[in-house]
Amino acid sequence: AVLCAVVAGEKKFIKLPKRVEGWHWAILAACVIAVALAVKMLLDRRAGPRSRLKILHVSSEMQDKEEIPQRKTIESVIGEKLPRRLHADEKRQLVISMLKAASFQMYNQETGQPVGNPEDYIREGLQFGQLSGGQKHLIYVLRCFASRPQVLLCDELLGGLDAFRQPRVLHMLQRLKTEAAVAVLYISTELHQIRLAADSLGFLSGGRVCELGPTMDVLDFPKHPATKDYVGQYRSLPGCQKIGGKLAEAYTGLANDENLAGPWLPPAE
Repeated sequence: AVLCAVVAGEKKFIKLPKRVEGWHWAILAACVIAVALAVKMLLDRRAGPRSRLKILHVSSEMQDKEEIPQRKTIESVIGEKLPRRLHADEKRQLVISMLKAASFQMYNQETGQPVGNPEDYIREGLQFGQLSGGQKHLIYVLRCFASRPQVLLCDELLGGLDAFRQPRVLHMLQRLKTEAAVAVLYISTELHQIRLAADSLGFLSGGRVCELGPTMDVLDFPKHPATKDYVGQYRSLPGCQKIGGKLAEAYTGLANDENLAGPWLPPAE
């Protein structure tokens, strides 16, 4: 733009030769390229560094959960995803806080009675391979939360968790959304969970979104035939007449839980 103004302006700031040789065009082209590069560098500097979104997919069926070494301690499984800048004692305390928030608990295999607490498990070096399937999934979920992604794709997130841990994990997910600005795509066939986890709901039928709107509106007043049919069938199941059910009751009952409100939220990188 600057070169054009100089050459084509009414006032001549430079005197062009009567005959334009090939080297003149070469110099002009070099000037244009230099100016273009300078402008690009200036714009890039103003725009700041480009960053990719940190997207994480977590599911009860994820293969990478099975790839976690069985002899690795649960402290390492979760802690290695926390920011590297944290000191070891800070990471340990965060891991303990996350275990408490999720109500991670070991049990006596013979009596079924609870044994120990998060501090004990970390101090004694409890290993991932010593856990049951549901306990492994809970540790895997906490590992994903510890990485604090910008986008979290939850595909049947609560699969394998018991009724006591499900509402706690949903509370943790809600806090990640509101306090850490994590965007969440929650995929599930369980309308009880969706009512608590999602702000907006898209219903898929035949591989296409047939209805989209605020979660409460779609569940209480579905418009598309496919949505009406699914919601109607779901409500006909035992304990599902009121969507939310016992899960919603348990979720509400945790509103003032000290461990869920505690300092478990992973810091940003």
